[in-house]
Amino acid sequence: MPMKLETMVVKFWERVHIPPGDGCWEWGGKKNNWGYGIAQRFYKTHVASRISYEYFNGAIENNLCVLHHCDNRLCVRPNHLFLGTRADNCADKISKGRENYKPKKLNRVSVVVIRERLLAGESQRSVATDYGISQSMVWRIKSRDCWKSVA
Repeated sequence: MPMKLETMVVKFWERVHIPPGDGCWEWGGKKNNWGYGIAQRFYKTHVASRISYEYFNGAIENNLCVLHHCDNRLCVRPNHLFLGTRADNCADKISKGRENYKPKKLNRVSVVVIRERLLAGESQRSVATDYGISQSMVWRIKSRDCWKSVA
């Protein structure tokens, strides 16, 4: 039997810490790999800030993102949230100094180190983050799809 909407709303707000004043309303439930709060709604996982925005402001078009004025990924306070496109989201990250768009160049030494780290059991995601490259590029290095000449 599906959960009633009222029950879902109550369960959602039970996980939110609302301090006095104008501070962030922090999500106290589960988080995703990027540190954003997540919650179940109608058997699907959604970002908590998106649920909060919709609760107070209505439906959001699928192509829009919920961004934070406060830059706190766990914040669900409605007046700390605003809508924007993916391009707006990228511009917001850059303006707040959270995104580094200078790709790091790989050389023979870094390729050897990448392969050693992977052999030692480190995750491709972790290595990719450290070198500023995609996880698929790390996989291509590991599988010798690229940088074949490097031992």
